[in-house]
Amino acid sequence: MKLILLSALTVAGVAALLVACGATRAGYESAPYKVARNESGFEIRDYPALQVASTKRAGINDRDERFMRLFRYISGSNESKQKIAMTTPVFMDQTEERQEMMFVLPESLGASAPAPSGDAVSVKTIPARKMAVLRYSGSDSRDKEQAMEKQLRASLAAAGIQTAGGALFAYYDPPWTPSFARRNEVLIPVQ
Repeated sequence: MKLILLSALTVAGVAALLVACGATRAGYESAPYKVARNESGFEIRDYPALQVASTKRAGINDRDERFMRLFRYISGSNESKQKIAMTTPVFMDQTEERQEMMFVLPESLGASAPAPSGDAVSVKTIPARKMAVLRYSGSDSRDKEQAMEKQLRASLAAAGIQTAGGALFAYYDPPWTPSFARRNEVLIPVQ
């Protein structure tokens, strides 16, 4: 009887955790897109131009510091001392020459995003484009990213779809979300 009760409580706890993680993600504005078509295992999406706050790698492994630079910017460490709502996803450009992290800025800001307080953060616009997207869960390790990018590129080649640039990675969940419940994506521009 105790084993059945313990099993039921475990299942209920995991279910509650998954609902809480989804609710946390759902509480944020997300970058808009339209699904142009569904393919076997991936989507083709149309993204409008997106205004982002961006910062590049300063050291060998400074992912946490890049996040904190952007978080300080949206928390009011900008020229206007304006607080900006957090959005999803956090984009990562992992190409060796860039190593850039980007927060999508809320649509309500329009073109009036406050200027950053220093040169570690910049505000820019990512142009509108068509992206092939593969969703996956799990950790955000570089090995996982490379495996997912390779899988998406192979799927695109098999479907006869030409790529038009390097991959971006999108992370939707806070760090306390269990890896199996995370929403991650690899995005590759296509023609």
